[in-house]
Amino acid sequence: MTIVHEKELVWLQRDALGPLNPAIQAYPRATRIFVFDTCWMNEERPSPNRMRFIEECGAEIQAKLVHGDAVRRLLEECRVTRVTSVVTTGTPCRHARAAISELMKSIPVDVLELPRLISDPGPFDLRSFSRFWSRASGSAFGSG
Repeated sequence: MTIVHEKELVWLQRDALGPLNPAIQAYPRATRIFVFDTCWMNEERPSPNRMRFIEECGAEIQAKLVHGDAVRRLLEECRVTRVTSVVTTGTPCRHARAAISELMKSIPVDVLELPRLISDPGPFDLRSFSRFWSRASGSAFGSG
């Protein structure tokens, strides 16, 4: 079941597939869509477990899951549902960023920023996850 849409289409990224996604929070009644982008799938070759996880997350937030070229599928969904803009979240994924830029040529796209995981802007030793996490975990869980 897909949630009844407003005039916006919420395009979900892999980085924020949950109910606290800023786009879902801002547009709770908008149609939600996740695109298994062909470029990303061919390059990353996600495992069956990763695919299942994404599908389960999508089901939890009542998102439509589609496969194919992200821009083409999003424009098609906009046309079918008669929405006038797309709302998504910022992402480090270069495929998604390229799709956002391409999509902006055809329809307004609002890119909302995800909240920072940690608040400490200090330098981190990223060579060791345990050293990084010992400094970052307090901030990430709201106790630092």
